[in-house]
Amino acid sequence: MKVKVHELPGWQAELKVTPQGDTTPTFFQNWVENDTPIYRASQPNYPGDDSVQIFTRNIIKWLKREKKVDVVVSLNHCPLAADSARWFVSEDIDFIHVVTPDFTAPNKYDVHDACKKVYKAAQNNRKCLIYCGYGQGRTGTMVTACEIYTAIKKGESWKTEELIKASTAEEDNQEAMLRMLAQLITPKEPDTQPSQS
Repeated sequence: MKVKVHELPGWQAELKVTPQGDTTPTFFQNWVENDTPIYRASQPNYPGDDSVQIFTRNIIKWLKREKKVDVVVSLNHCPLAADSARWFVSEDIDFIHVVTPDFTAPNKYDVHDACKKVYKAAQNNRKCLIYCGYGQGRTGTMVTACEIYTAIKKGESWKTEELIKASTAEEDNQEAMLRMLAQLITPKEPDTQPSQS
C-alpha cells in the first residue's frame, strides 16, 4: 500500500447520516468526497469485518437525491440484503457487486464491467459510490481501476503507473490486477465483455 485512505483529499473519518424517515443514523467510515465523480467509503455501519450489506430505503434515497449517485459498486464479499437490493432497483441505482474477499484482488473482467458503468455515469454528470468493508484496499483498487479506465479512454495510458502509485490498494495482487486491467482497455472500446478463455 502506497497511500493510506486518511491521506486522501476530502477524507472524513466518519460520515453520520440520518436521512428523513430514519430514526437511527447510518455511519460510513473513511468517507472521501472530493472533486471526482466517485465517493468512497466503508460499507454502511461497518462492524469491523465484512458482513451482510444493509442500506435502508431512506439512505438509498439520500444517495440518489442528495449525492446524485446512479451507480454503487461493492467489493464486499458478503451479500446485499434482499430489501436493500429491491430499494436500489426502485430508486434506479445500478448496484454492482464485485465479490472480493478481503486482501485479495477482484476479477479483472468484473472490474472492467463496473468501470464502464462508472464511466458512463460520470459522462452524464452523475456520481458513484465505491466501498468494500473498511474502505481501504479493495475500495482503492476499484477507484484506481476507474481512474485508469478514464485515463485510457482519454488517450492517457501513460498515467497508469502513477495512478497505481497513488492508490490505496493494499496488496501486490491488487496492483497486478490493475496492470492487467489496463491491457483490456482501449480508447475506442466496444461495449462487449472480452471472452474469458
